[in-house]
Amino acid sequence: MAQVQVLIRANDPLWEISMRLIGFKKEDKFWFATLESLAGHFGVSGHPKMTATVIDPRLQWSQAKNVWHNAAIRSTVYAMASPLRWLRGLVARGN
Repeated sequence: MAQVQVLIRANDPLWEISMRLIGFKKEDKFWFATLESLAGHFGVSGHPKMTATVIDPRLQWSQAKNVWHNAAIRSTVYAMASPLRWLRGLVARGN
């Protein structure tokens, strides 16, 4: 028998909404496939049984200030600023 217990808590409301829309389903698929692979490795046939329990359904609105630390937002801002960095490099080289 193998068991996985995953506790996930988003650190800001934006990430939490994203997780509720698509993230938790992907997370469940990942762990389901992992357990199937583990069973196959040990030559066990069958399918994993999954039970999901929501411990705290409330959004963490008190953590809204953490949105700035959200990696997706920072990556988007960095990618959008790429043309500016390119132009700054041209100016610095004198082209």
